[in-house]
Amino acid sequence: MKKIAKNSLFLLLGQVTSIVFGFFYFVYMARYLGAADLGVLSFAISFASILGLIGDLGLTSLMIREVSRNLLQAPKYLGSVLLIKILLSIVNFGVAVIAINILDYSEPTIQIIYIITLYNIATNFTYVFYSVFQAFERFEFQSLGLILNSTLMLISIFFAVEQKLDLIYFSFIYLIVNTIILGYSLLVCLRKFTIPVFKIDYAFWKQIISESAPFWLNTVFVLIYFKIDMVMLSVMDGDSVVGWYAASYRLIDALALL
Repeated sequence: MKKIAKNSLFLLLGQVTSIVFGFFYFVYMARYLGAADLGVLSFAISFASILGLIGDLGLTSLMIREVSRNLLQAPKYLGSVLLIKILLSIVNFGVAVIAINILDYSEPTIQIIYIITLYNIATNFTYVFYSVFQAFERFEFQSLGLILNSTLMLISIFFAVEQKLDLIYFSFIYLIVNTIILGYSLLVCLRKFTIPVFKIDYAFWKQIISESAPFWLNTVFVLIYFKIDMVMLSVMDGDSVVGWYAASYRLIDALALL
């Protein structure tokens, strides 16, 4: 019971810090970028998040369940999930490139989509290692990752605004910060928990993909529900409308914390 309370407290601390810091750097960034540029960035994040479903398949949720039952299975599951996600991430990026070039978007927007897609892929891999922390019931490492992420984002956004950098640099901030967090989570996993065993086992891969399908379907419905609106607004009404919508949406997110 004590461990559950401690883990819940750590996770709550990380999530609250992430939401609060995220609100402040988003407001500061939004005031600087303006509606149109904020709309481009918000569209890119939503677009990449939806296509990022290709690289998920619910495998991280399955790994939490199975590894928590038998910690000795961690190397096998981690290695298999990482290999599958590497292959899926290549497909994910390829689909993003094809999809955004089919749509009628400007070259700067297309470049930002590429960067944000890479950011989303890095985030997907980070959550693979977070799932290991959860399976071992060591939530403090995930909480630290969330706090570190939001802190680096806050500092980087403030620096970018003070230096009057262009929109593309803000998209690079997302990629660079989340790559750092990926490195942190990888290092903690290797030193504190387990080392992945990389083995091509198609029978096992087929099994875990099949078992993870319900988790993936749940993620699909939730993510599309929360992200499809910005993509539709971008296609129908343009960047400025998306920017206004994203700003109000973020305010509701912050108020939901109360």
